[in-house]
Amino acid sequence: MALVVEKADLLVNEIFKGIRNSSITQYSALLGGSVVAYTVGKFLYQLVDGIRIHFWSRLCRINLKEKYGDWAIVTGCTSGIGRAMTIELASRGINLALIARNPTFLKDLSEYIENEFKVKTLVIKVDFKDTGIYEDIRDQLKPIENELGMLFNNVGVTLEQIEEYTITQNSSILDVININISSMALMSKIGMEMMETRRRGIIVNVSSVAGIYAIPFFFTLLIY
Repeated sequence: MALVVEKADLLVNEIFKGIRNSSITQYSALLGGSVVAYTVGKFLYQLVDGIRIHFWSRLCRINLKEKYGDWAIVTGCTSGIGRAMTIELASRGINLALIARNPTFLKDLSEYIENEFKVKTLVIKVDFKDTGIYEDIRDQLKPIENELGMLFNNVGVTLEQIEEYTITQNSSILDVININISSMALMSKIGMEMMETRRRGIIVNVSSVAGIYAIPFFFTLLIY
């Protein structure tokens, strides 16, 4: 009798061991399959997105001038992404209102795109740290208010000095907020007022990837 019980125990143990091993194998296979599927899916998404951005967009270019209007505003246009964007728009025959703070850079950019692409420019020198500039901007844009079709809110900065947030001057933080956030909100208001009568137009807000990923000591980029 004892022998029968012992054999029965061994049989039950083997059965449960098989079940456990089978479950582990199944879970491992499921996990591995999920990882492979995610990796392949991510690769295919990036591949399709790359084709869309670098190839399809060149084959199927939208005529921005025809769709939105003859004029575009670009803030922070004298360097980096803003300058590249300005030159690209000018190459498509779009007239440009250039808004930035450096008069020398503005003059050089204006002359370059007028000579190179035969487009018109309107130069407005302002410092977006100052929140009292928007009435003046609106007044200077009046000559093109019936032709404006695009606004690119590109201007943006971070703190000039990398330091702990708790010792950063309040004035420096407010400057970043005024340039990165207030400018976008108030320029968008101006743009919408000018586009509203024509019932068409587009506003593009340019940001930084640093606003998505946390970077030590770059607190203010989270509002970029």
